[in-house]
Amino acid sequence: MYLLAQMLALAAGVAAGPQFSVAVLPLTAADPGIPYEVLPTQSELQTMTSAVRAGLEKGGITLVALGDAAATKCYDEVCAQKVGRERHARYAVFGSVARLMAVWWSTDLSVVDVGTGKLLGDLRVDYKGDVLSMEHGASYIGGCVARSLKKEEPCRNVERNTLPQ
Repeated sequence: MYLLAQMLALAAGVAAGPQFSVAVLPLTAADPGIPYEVLPTQSELQTMTSAVRAGLEKGGITLVALGDAAATKCYDEVCAQKVGRERHARYAVFGSVARLMAVWWSTDLSVVDVGTGKLLGDLRVDYKGDVLSMEHGASYIGGCVARSLKKEEPCRNVERNTLPQ
């Protein structure tokens, strides 16, 4: 009976496709160089990071816990690779948020292959609205990364997408 359960679990894993884990690093505030611009608050950045994570999970991606690495702010693929390697992830996602006007936001995410250190590509989504729109946009871009990693049809309404499909 135990052997049958093991075989069924293995078959389910094979049928589900390749499994891999992703480390999502906290989003950082991007400064677009507008003198009067208001940078996203720490609370907004945490909310958006959580929304990106939720979008990836909804897209069927397994996320690794960051633990004390959650305080790490990564601005490039070298840092993201290091954190991803420490957490035994296959990919690491890092990015930034710009608040271009009171209600105009832009989120940029990059994905690095932790094994090779190669930057796979990036996505950018611009959106307008209140906090709920901000959360929806961040969740949407997380789902877009999930679709790219799973080699599914690319998302529409993405400002920039250089991730391989």
